[in-house]
Amino acid sequence: MKDIFITGSTGAIGQRILPKLEEKNFNITPINLRKKSNSWGEAKSSEDSWMIHLASVNSKITEEDIKVEKNMIESAINIALVNRVKNFIFFSTSKLYPATSNKNFSSEDSDPYLADPYSMGKMECELVLKAHSKKFKSVSIFRLAPVLIRSPSSNINLLLKMCEILPLMPLFSAGDKNFRSFLSLQNLEMFLEAYLNKDMEGINILNVCDPSPITTNMLINGFLDKYRANLTRFRLPKFLEHLALNMPILGKKLNSLYADHVIDNYKITNEFSGLNFQQTSEVIRLYGLY
Repeated sequence: MKDIFITGSTGAIGQRILPKLEEKNFNITPINLRKKSNSWGEAKSSEDSWMIHLASVNSKITEEDIKVEKNMIESAINIALVNRVKNFIFFSTSKLYPATSNKNFSSEDSDPYLADPYSMGKMECELVLKAHSKKFKSVSIFRLAPVLIRSPSSNINLLLKMCEILPLMPLFSAGDKNFRSFLSLQNLEMFLEAYLNKDMEGINILNVCDPSPITTNMLINGFLDKYRANLTRFRLPKFLEHLALNMPILGKKLNSLYADHVIDNYKITNEFSGLNFQQTSEVIRLYGLY
């Protein structure tokens, strides 16, 4: 049986994937990084022991919080080493890549783009983990596209709340032209199970996302078709769209939702060709969002 430590098990992603891992008969140990002692009884030396580091401040961190992010991964590394864990997985972020305004795909070989404290914090954590990589059999960094779950602090959640409460749904023309990569929870669960059953070595950086990007309006319409099919949708006049996108606070949030952000998962496609990843729109149609 595989032994798996997991930090951040009560977070937006962790609380959803932990039960799925338990269903697969993995031996799961949630780790509370606030506790001074996180020993796991008799130290393990199995090749099938893993640390999954999900814990994070949140996506709204400030520069002062970057140190907290680094402290958390350092604690997770120390716990893994004390318990002789062989493999370490860190959930990083695709925000390390710039918005792809020319529709070029950002690959795992792209240079990091540190635009805000969140991406800076994740990059700092990646560097800390790489510095300790020789102490593990394998170190894996997952750069995830935005995961399609209802996390209270996410801009996606704000967009979906608008879909739920507005009597009419305005559609921006910008939402027909942009392209964004997302990660459906079902695809993440499928990939993670396959990855934990793979014999890994060395440092591995992987983009994790659904097979192809969609537009923001495709996301909105998919959600409405699933939950509010009869809601009237209308095209916002150009001048109102321009006004909204240029408002100080609202405009910043809207621009983050209607900008391009496309990443490529060719490594997963090549190395996990047997996985039947579903398209984002198909997952929404079948399962909705969590």
